[in-house]
Amino acid sequence: FPFCPERQRMSTPADLAASALQRWRNNLIDLTRRNPLLSLKPNRTSYLEIVQPDLMKVYDQLHVQGKSWLFFLPPASDKPSKKNADKKAPPALRANELMTTETDRQELLKILTNLYRRALTDYRERGLHILHVALGILEWRDEEEETFRSPVLLLPVKLERHSLKDPFQLSVVEEDPIRSEEHTSELQSLTNL
Repeated sequence: FPFCPERQRMSTPADLAASALQRWRNNLIDLTRRNPLLSLKPNRTSYLEIVQPDLMKVYDQLHVQGKSWLFFLPPASDKPSKKNADKKAPPALRANELMTTETDRQELLKILTNLYRRALTDYRERGLHILHVALGILEWRDEEEETFRSPVLLLPVKLERHSLKDPFQLSVVEEDPIRSEEHTSELQSLTNL
């Protein structure tokens, strides 16, 4: 055979396998607007926004210290009136409580119950932890100037409740936090890096 410089640069089987794996991984990443990791669309049944304490304290207590959080439940009332809501001082939270944007006790319990059931069902049926706390939201625009909201870091968590009378407890599962690969792929495709 005559000397051919291209033959010396041929990929090894390991390089070919790594390249194929990377291609497959990139093809598995859904870069469409349906992907909640790229286009988070909060809804009333499967999304809660934590307003207190700040996200670093939430991360520290869950991930670093391995301690759980409880959810602050607003006082039960027949119908909240706007006059009373304006005059009330914000409630004092206990050291281990999370406050959400949901101010109606029954609605909050309904959302927590829905999240608890969905997460438990998926874990039992597929062995997947689908419940995450999003730590930080990236707001960005695509080439058409449409605004998107994407979670920056996802912390796998679980909701537990030992009986119907017990409060929901949020604790971390034994998995590492997830940095969304979709962000990296989408930003690279948008900026042609």
